[in-house]
Amino acid sequence: MPVASSGAIDLDEFHVEAGGSTGSSCSINDADIRALIDKSDGATMAFNEWYGATASLDQDSGSVTAFGATSSNLKHTTATFDSNSNKVVIVYRLSNKGYAVVGTPAEDLSITFGTPVQFDSTSLQYGGFFDVTFDSNSNKVVVVYGLGNTSSYGGRAIVGTVSGTGISFGSPTNFASSGADNQINCVFDSNSNKVVVAEDTSGSDVVKAVVGTVSGTGISFGTPAQVSSSVINASSYRVGAVFDSNSNKCVYFYADASDSNKGKAVVGTVSGTDISFGNVSTFDSGATNYLSRLGSFDTNVNKVVYAYSVVAVVNSANVNRTRVVVGTVSGTGISFGTPADLDSYGAQYTSSTFDSNLNKVIVAFKGNGNEGRAVVFQNAT
Repeated sequence: MPVASSGAIDLDEFHVEAGGSTGSSCSINDADIRALIDKSDGATMAFNEWYGATASLDQDSGSVTAFGATSSNLKHTTATFDSNSNKVVIVYRLSNKGYAVVGTPAEDLSITFGTPVQFDSTSLQYGGFFDVTFDSNSNKVVVVYGLGNTSSYGGRAIVGTVSGTGISFGSPTNFASSGADNQINCVFDSNSNKVVVAEDTSGSDVVKAVVGTVSGTGISFGTPAQVSSSVINASSYRVGAVFDSNSNKCVYFYADASDSNKGKAVVGTVSGTDISFGNVSTFDSGATNYLSRLGSFDTNVNKVVYAYSVVAVVNSANVNRTRVVVGTVSGTGISFGTPADLDSYGAQYTSSTFDSNLNKVIVAFKGNGNEGRAVVFQNAT
């Protein structure tokens, strides 16, 4: 709840509002506490400036940090949180190769990165999309990706193990011999301890799902089954998913090309290899652009957090802008709060993941200067 608007207040109240634990060590110059009233490092501050201060998505954002790749060929960034090592793993394509990099978030909202690792030597031509999830049953990272404009347009998955600030991979496994060239996303279903991969087959807007089981450093798959050709109207860069571990539901996000690319979402219930959907909800009535392959679920407040970009007009020019929206699943439906702009750098290939160690969300994206960027924020309670 917000800091009191009158009377006696103290530093501990500010710390708790910023997401810290009561009675724990803090200072008035801590980044998360300063962010409550938008103060810079070392600025002069008075206690009464905190009257009524409250946490929000953009107020608690840390500094945007590059993760070691700057190129116009940097594409398809996506991220997951490894709760076994308390690290973030960001996956991306650079010059038609697949890479992963391990990040270490800190309490002050900063993040540092290790050395990027190539996970597949195959040339991943245009159209080869990526996604990544963490299998908490096996404590492994699973990367899924399309081969792009090759003869087969196949889909692959590979299992990664985080150690320190690095990551190593097993051998890739095909989950589709065709299709998987365009829309790919994956979630970990902690209810069944399975990885669920969704794919748009060869850009046909027919979405299929396949269930994967991790064993050691490998993964095996069942037979792909059509999810629904009528629910998801897929278009390039515009399908995403997140697993809600509170309700044990998969939430799918997409841009509805038949309705001016408005952002829409639908809740899916998995039973074996089958999935059924509830009613469609709109999360952004504007024209969505690049949707995250993988959303995040904030277990601290049991909310879905989804990052994406929209086309905004700045100085008479169209630019991409990073945006986030918070959703609450109830039964087979989902409701949303008001979308919030996260920064003004411009963005493509957005993705978010939840750090359950710090109870904060990390968003990764490609900035308008072709650089890989990441930002940390804390969900309002």
